[in-house]
Amino acid sequence: MQITNYQPVLSKTEMELIHEKSLYLLENNGEIIESDEILEICKKAGFRVEGQRVYYPRQKVEAALEQAPKDFMLRGRDGRKAFSIREDGTKLAPALGPMNVLEDGHYRPTTMKDMVDFTVLHETSSLMRTVGANMLRPRDLPLSPLDNAMTRLAITLAYSTKPLQTFCEGGEISDKSFEMIKQFYGGVRDEDVYAMICISTASPFRLTQDTCETLLSFCRCNQLLWAQGSGMPGLTTPPTLAGTLLQGNAEKLGIITLSQTINPGNPVMYSLISMLSDLRYTSCVVATPESPYRMMAEKDMADFYGLPSLGTTGLADAKELDYQCGAEAFMMFYFAYHSSPDLVAQSLGVLDSYNTISYEKFIMDEENVQSILKLLSPVAIDEKRMKIDKILKAGPAGNYLARTDKAYREDFYRSSLYFKESSAEWMAQGRPSLEAEARKKYLERIAEYEPGDFDRIQQKIIDQYIPKNLQLKNK
Repeated sequence: MQITNYQPVLSKTEMELIHEKSLYLLENNGEIIESDEILEICKKAGFRVEGQRVYYPRQKVEAALEQAPKDFMLRGRDGRKAFSIREDGTKLAPALGPMNVLEDGHYRPTTMKDMVDFTVLHETSSLMRTVGANMLRPRDLPLSPLDNAMTRLAITLAYSTKPLQTFCEGGEISDKSFEMIKQFYGGVRDEDVYAMICISTASPFRLTQDTCETLLSFCRCNQLLWAQGSGMPGLTTPPTLAGTLLQGNAEKLGIITLSQTINPGNPVMYSLISMLSDLRYTSCVVATPESPYRMMAEKDMADFYGLPSLGTTGLADAKELDYQCGAEAFMMFYFAYHSSPDLVAQSLGVLDSYNTISYEKFIMDEENVQSILKLLSPVAIDEKRMKIDKILKAGPAGNYLARTDKAYREDFYRSSLYFKESSAEWMAQGRPSLEAEARKKYLERIAEYEPGDFDRIQQKIIDQYIPKNLQLKNK
């Protein structure tokens, strides 16, 4: 017994139509590229270039789709946490740049301490497979963009051993990031993939200078790119789902083509987006009924091309940890795991349409994921599991009270967070709130964490970039 496996939401005819019209747009509409270096590369490769506008020949796009690797390994500081991008189903990746924190019911700007604490939560999560130097944008240190990025990266390297996301903030920051990672890891092989980043168009059909510089830097180092077209219907894409899917697909194919033109075989993922718009407020929304549809349709296109896919999940437009937040997050988690992209970002703790991260929601989201993994797993229905002997032994009007059977533990999920006792028992405990229980759990995890030992080079990087009051020590 199992919930029906995922069925594509797009037909083969619809996928072929999106592909053909994407090739048409790239060849006849083109794209603005704000990089003299990439423009020169495109000219030499036989693209038509007019000023900053590049037109993609059909054969170049199709060749790039053939060249892009269909699998690769992601590595972190701890080799035991390396993984193949196509194995083990859907894997979780962190938030991308919230500016606010919701904690204990109050909003405030993100801080460097939040960067440390959320890195610890990601490192200690059994569900989270990667961590991100760009998961927050701390606003409490008056550092230059470069120093701010290097501090965030040093925190990530020091307090997590998992594969990591870095920054799409220009060539200098990307180059310096790779230097620091190599030093901290004690050297890496040229073929190792140890960093990843989202390369997104500024829809419609424009790659900014910072994005181009990051693209070049990652391709020079053979690191992972997420190709993303991130427009919003009626604002930066056509006001229909069909038009939005078409434009997003074309923009992603453009990025994939550039990556393979610059560095054939460069690892790349097809990024799935749930972002839409609410034209009443001209705002971005990420958890409407259409959001999982867009993500699943784009997953179908990734499968059409045979490319690894990256989605988003667990998102909410809600502003606090209320019914709306739980409903939206569960919807996004469910459809992400049901359609099973290889990696999903924005996955734990995010609300307020990407803008805010919550400690309590991080813990609640872990519970959501565990519930959905159980929901989607198969349940055995056979004579052994029917326990006919126990039915006969209990007889009519009997009961099955005894030491908990192993099979019961296998068949039924037991939450470690939600309240399942009677209302009388709950009231006797002082009517604890779910937020309070989640708060207790994340504070315990942060307090119990020990970073391990660092060698001389690692400690030098830590001392150079992480303020003393934020450096974690073994107890």
